[in-house]
This record gives sequence, C-alpha cells and structure tokens, in this order.
Amino acid sequence: MLVPGESLDEQDLRAHLAGTVASWWIPERIIVVDEIPKTATGKFSKVSLRALVQGREAAR
Repeated sequence: MLVPGESLDEQDLRAHLAGTVASWWIPERIIVVDEIPKTATGKFSKVSLRALVQGREAAR
C-alpha cells in the first residue's frame, strides 16, 4: 500500500525488485489496481483477476 501523496510506476517497482529477487522472478507485465478482488473467504479471486487482465488486453 502506498503512503498518501506517493506514487509508484512500473520502472520504480522493477528497480526495487531487481535488488531483491532473481531477475527471472520479475514479471514482464505489471498492472496497478486500487484493490485486489477477493472471494467471500478472503482469498484472491483468480477469476476476477483473469477477467481484469483480459479486459485490459482487449482495450490495447
């Protein structure tokens, strides 16, 4: 979660990850969302996330 007034872009995130994890772990695409959709049990909703990604790819 970002501190109010701060911003984050893909390059900043990649730079941070480059010093933390192996290079092959850094994702090719990064999508920034306000909130990650969750199921009723609190787990990440993979169905909703896939739909979100497909919607953004169709908009390209």
